[in-house]
Amino acid sequence: MAPSASKWALGFGGLALVFVFGCGVFDTREPEDPGNLDTIDLSTPTDPDTVLTNVRRSLEALLATAYASQINEEFVFVPDPIDEAEFPVVWGKDQEEQAHISILTDVDSVTLTWGDAGEPNVDGDQQWYDNLPYSLAFSRGQDDAVFSGIVDLYLLELANSTFQIIRWEDLSDGTGAPTWGRLRIDRSAF
Repeated sequence: MAPSASKWALGFGGLALVFVFGCGVFDTREPEDPGNLDTIDLSTPTDPDTVLTNVRRSLEALLATAYASQINEEFVFVPDPIDEAEFPVVWGKDQEEQAHISILTDVDSVTLTWGDAGEPNVDGDQQWYDNLPYSLAFSRGQDDAVFSGIVDLYLLELANSTFQIIRWEDLSDGTGAPTWGRLRIDRSAF
C-alpha cells in the first residue's frame, strides 16, 4: 500500500507544480488599468435635464468625446449673428467635437453653469429650452477666462427613449463676455 500512496502523492505533487508554474501565476503580466481615465460614467440621458448634466460633467472632466456622445449625428450649431461671418456654412457634430478637443487640451479646469430656463418645451419627439443662460469658466495656471451667453437648445428623443442635442442656437447675453460660439471659432479659451 505504501508504494501506491507514494505514487499518488507524487502524481498529485507533480500536478500541483504544473499548475503553479505552468499556468503563469509567477509570470510578468501587463499592469491592469485601474479604470479608464479617458472616460466618465454619464447618466443615461432619458430627459433633457440629464443631457445638460452630462454636458457639464463631460466638460468639467475635460473629455470632448464624452461631450460629443450627447450630440446627435444631425447636430447643427447656429452662431450669434455677431460671430456668424466667421463660421463655416455648416457646423455639425464633427466640427463640434474637433473644436472641443482643441478647447479642452489647453486648460487645467472647466466649470459650466447652466442658468434656469424652466421646463423645456415639447413638440413630438423634440424638446427645447428657450433662452437657457450658460457660463463657461476656464482656468490655466493663474489665468482665467469666462464665456457666457444664452442658448436655444433643441433635443431629440431617440427610438431608445434617450435624448441628444440636435440644434444649438447661440446668442450673446449682453454682458460683453464672449459667447461659447466665439470659443468654438477660436478653439482656445486663452
